[in-house]
Amino acid sequence: MAAVLFAGALASAEQADTTAPSAVSNLAASAITHSSVILSWTAPGDDGAVGTSTSYDMRYSTSLINESNFSSSNQVTGEPTPKIAGSAESMTVSGLSASTTYYFALKSRDEVPNVSVISNIVTITTLAAPDTTAPSAINNLSVTNITQSSVTLAWSAPGDDGFSGTASSYDMRYSTSLITSVNWSSATQASGEPSPLAAGTTQSLTVSGLSSSTTYYFAIKTKDEVPNESALSNVTSATTLAPSAPSPTPSGTAGFELKVTPHTLNLGSQGGWISVQLFISSPHNLRDIDIGSLRLNGTLQPDSNFRGTDKFSKGKDDKGRTVSNLLLKFYRAQVQGLIGSSSSGTFILTLTGTIGGQSFSASDTINILQNIRLGGDDDNDCEGCLLQSSSSPDVYIIINGKKRHIPSAQAFERMRLRWQEIRRVGQEILDAFLEDELIRAEGTPQVYIIINGFKRHIPSPAVFSSYGFNWGDISTVSASVLADYPTASLIRSAGDDKVYFLSGGQKHWVKSLSAFNKRGFSWGNVIIVNSAERDAIPGGTDLQ
Repeated sequence: MAAVLFAGALASAEQADTTAPSAVSNLAASAITHSSVILSWTAPGDDGAVGTSTSYDMRYSTSLINESNFSSSNQVTGEPTPKIAGSAESMTVSGLSASTTYYFALKSRDEVPNVSVISNIVTITTLAAPDTTAPSAINNLSVTNITQSSVTLAWSAPGDDGFSGTASSYDMRYSTSLITSVNWSSATQASGEPSPLAAGTTQSLTVSGLSSSTTYYFAIKTKDEVPNESALSNVTSATTLAPSAPSPTPSGTAGFELKVTPHTLNLGSQGGWISVQLFISSPHNLRDIDIGSLRLNGTLQPDSNFRGTDKFSKGKDDKGRTVSNLLLKFYRAQVQGLIGSSSSGTFILTLTGTIGGQSFSASDTINILQNIRLGGDDDNDCEGCLLQSSSSPDVYIIINGKKRHIPSAQAFERMRLRWQEIRRVGQEILDAFLEDELIRAEGTPQVYIIINGFKRHIPSPAVFSSYGFNWGDISTVSASVLADYPTASLIRSAGDDKVYFLSGGQKHWVKSLSAFNKRGFSWGNVIIVNSAERDAIPGGTDLQ
């Protein structure tokens, strides 16, 4: 009887399943997205490569998987029920993080369960997350110029994702009715929108073909490459000018215009000079002015040490080809003596003199403030303040009591400034600060003038003096600050049609409109210089 029992036990032991499924050797990945991957392999069988195994155990980790750490790796859910050996198997693993490297490995079990050894290891890196961030809505769309049939608008580029990067396109629209998100699609689409520049860069567009004496509303949206579309910008409006009235009969002051800088005089601050520019149109000529006859409000004479010609900046200074200008300087204390310490509001300054034996006069009305208050600060303790006019996207930083234009968002970020600290002020407040327009890099003698956001090297002391500049007005900056300003490459002299391209220390005459256009030059980048500067630059080969 004992022999029979022993034989039965031995037969059962011989029939027990001790063979594990074969290890999967062809685990592979496909269809990788930012959050998922499809894994595929060949079913290994129950006993080695024969039969059908019972279950799979798929694991993944951001570290390399091996036999020793397999059980501590993340277990996938939803593995398929094994098919007969040799069949194709696959599954999708979801919930992965974008831009992340993952390792995958697989084991198989039979009904005992006998467990296979670890499969080959598959490595993948998920894709970057899809761009779902739209450009920020433009919030400083503003009108910068109006004619009978056109309106010029300016704004700051918003970026690709919010306020960073570079967007792909703009969509400017206008209407004679207020534009809203509801009627946006029915507003008239403008043409010729510029390609977006880096976030924070000032951009502009002139909308033409408008009717005179008509109020128009303007709004803009921005798209990125997806395209994700921004929300509607602020809505700005403008009324085109009425048809021009007949020209008035010329008077004794026709052809003369005065510009005083600073245009807002803060009686509570200190300063050395008041600059006065006299613009003169043909047929008058600067050479015919009797300098000794010049008087400001009938009493003050200009300082004889500082006198310049044809200094142009931006805005209304950028006159036509027939306009020249004379730069004069008056002691600030003497000008304030004319105004009086208790004045406020506005004050008219009038320059009189003789030209070609005939009397002339020209006036400018300036703003007078007793003190400037900026959220509790006055202009004397506003060092480092960030100011922006409510009518312009340009941002300035106050350095040594003068305003310095920050040329780009990249420069702003490099200076580690904070956008939320920008103070929006009226133009009359910004006009109270002189431009910090003369700079040089530390340890270098070269002096540059900043005009229209471009730096221009002043080639000689004689040219410096020809503009009436004061050597004491030069600010020393770091090389990185100097590099923030692009270099001016297009100039023309006041009263001269010729445009020159600056390259390699030489000026090259651009001989025709086609030569100008085929090189992609922009008329807005042409800087007006005086004849002394033009003649100080050596001539090079003409551009045909």
